[in-house]
Amino acid sequence: MRKPLAGFLAALTLTLLVNPSGNAGETRLKRPTVLYGSAQKKGAHQGGTETGEVNDNQGLLEGSQSVNNLFPTVKQEPSPPPLMPLQAAKDNNIERPLTGKLSADEVRILASRELIVFVDKSFSMNTRDCPEVIGGIPVNDRSAGFLSLKTGISRWRWVAAHTMDLANQVAPLMPGGFKLILFNDWRQVFEKVTPANIPAIFMSTKVGGSENIVLFLNEELNQYLKRKSQSPATTKPLAIAVLTDGLPDDREHMPMLLVNITKQMQTKEDIKIVFIQVGQSNEGAGFLQYLDNQLVPLGARYDIVDHKSFDQVKVSGVGRAIVDAISE
Repeated sequence: MRKPLAGFLAALTLTLLVNPSGNAGETRLKRPTVLYGSAQKKGAHQGGTETGEVNDNQGLLEGSQSVNNLFPTVKQEPSPPPLMPLQAAKDNNIERPLTGKLSADEVRILASRELIVFVDKSFSMNTRDCPEVIGGIPVNDRSAGFLSLKTGISRWRWVAAHTMDLANQVAPLMPGGFKLILFNDWRQVFEKVTPANIPAIFMSTKVGGSENIVLFLNEELNQYLKRKSQSPATTKPLAIAVLTDGLPDDREHMPMLLVNITKQMQTKEDIKIVFIQVGQSNEGAGFLQYLDNQLVPLGARYDIVDHKSFDQVKVSGVGRAIVDAISE
């Protein structure tokens, strides 16, 4: 018995809505895939990490006309960008240089150490609650939902600007640059980072995911101790800065990780770690302060951790925060 025409048309319309391609068994909506963080970068994913030389970004630069137009100095080597300090827009709308301009002696303190900078790229780094920075670099951040209700620039844009400022300031005495590690659930490692490399790194990275700093910090610390034991005379002391806006996922194991590391150190100068809070939220401040004050009572041989609040660092700058931590 033939279906009425109206019933046939209704059934056909439903079929097209559910399966517009006409392929049997395929009912999922087709959406573009968005890759976050280190998944965008070329290279193998092994054990939740992704590593790569900073020169790997050159292919990205060559293929992106917009990046080339924005940052023509990226491809001009070996001449670094001019050493211009950042400026912060104050509440009274008077632009003043940040007070964190390092002296020559302070730059020498940083240059006397191996320097590793960890930068949080978890989802909350999109939050726009940081003061405007004049002289920063454009980044690939978003302002979806409640994150856009905040005033100011995103935390990700703020750390990009301050990482660039740090690179500019240490460049004269650290021509080989420093190690930069972007982390969330994965990590992205860049060796020998100089001012010319930073725009491409931050422009090519989208934030997302959670914070797995404990695993990656443990790996870097143990690699350093191995280098130190093999070449004690030629291995510089280590300085690590962790720029983060919240709590690490694995808070249970962080204290004992740091305690155990101190027991393998030969002197208190071997390792210094500073956790730098980013953003107006106080989430995580108590835990980071706990690490700053309670390692020795927990059994650590040395106090190797310092914590800087956002109120301190947004005026002093990241470089000054690291120097202060080393000097304390």
